[in-house]
Amino acid sequence: MQYYRIEVGISGLRSVTYVNSGAETKVEVQGKAVVTPFGTLNNNNDIDEGAVYEITIPKSLVGLTGATSFKTCPALANHDVVGVICDTLMGVGAFATDLWPKVVLD
Repeated sequence: MQYYRIEVGISGLRSVTYVNSGAETKVEVQGKAVVTPFGTLNNNNDIDEGAVYEITIPKSLVGLTGATSFKTCPALANHDVVGVICDTLMGVGAFATDLWPKVVLD
């Protein structure tokens, strides 16, 4: 399976990685990401309501030159002092690509 993993943090775009049959290759980061949290960062005593992530990268960076659409597998990873907890959204599995939401490009 081939895919691109795009990592975004509160401060913006962290990394882009191309994965081909388990082998990972870092891609030079281009583009940007804007993250708007709905809650207080680093405060576990309040109730957070999530965040909005907006990502813009060149289609050529992720092999989509000329493409009109692509599928995405959104996932959250919580990086804190306790460790890393991964949870996919909407019950979508990492390798069940037929369930991945389709993104239409303009």
